[in-house]
Amino acid sequence: MPLRQHDVQQTQGRPFRIDLSTPTAKSPPSPMERELIVFALRHYGYRMSRVARALGIGRSTLYRKLREYGLDEGLESDAAA
Repeated sequence: MPLRQHDVQQTQGRPFRIDLSTPTAKSPPSPMERELIVFALRHYGYRMSRVARALGIGRSTLYRKLREYGLDEGLESDAAA
């Protein structure tokens, strides 16, 4: 799914906002989406509520996407670093 200009926004006190909530019919995992999630995780210090809010998705959706991309392994060790 290509990123549209309105998907990335400047918001108060946050450097970015990405809207990943656009419903699609079981599209394959996107490398761009994976990189955005990784960036948001690092930027917000692995605070899942903040990451989900910045990405425009719910926490349960964030956790599902983490599993889909294989990013759920080792979150504790990355967050502590």
